[in-house]
Amino acid sequence: MAGPETDAQFHFTGIKKYFNSYILTGRMNCVLATYGGIALMILYFKLRSKKTPAMKATLTWTSSVKFRCLEKLMSTHHAILNLYNKL
Repeated sequence: MAGPETDAQFHFTGIKKYFNSYILTGRMNCVLATYGGIALMILYFKLRSKKTPAMKATLTWTSSVKFRCLEKLMSTHHAILNLYNKL
């Protein structure tokens, strides 16, 4: 038998007094700190802004920029088709 786990049996100092694996209170504090850290991470990722500044810049394309990109893509596509037809 392991015997009773009491605070008087173990003499810890500093942070070991509150976070240890020998005393039931120390184990409970470790669990609570872990759950608290996980909860804070979840809150951080849920509450942070969904759009970062880099994403905002890409979402503000004008129709002329889109048209120029599409035009360049089509010209490249036609150039490839012309090369293929020559073979």
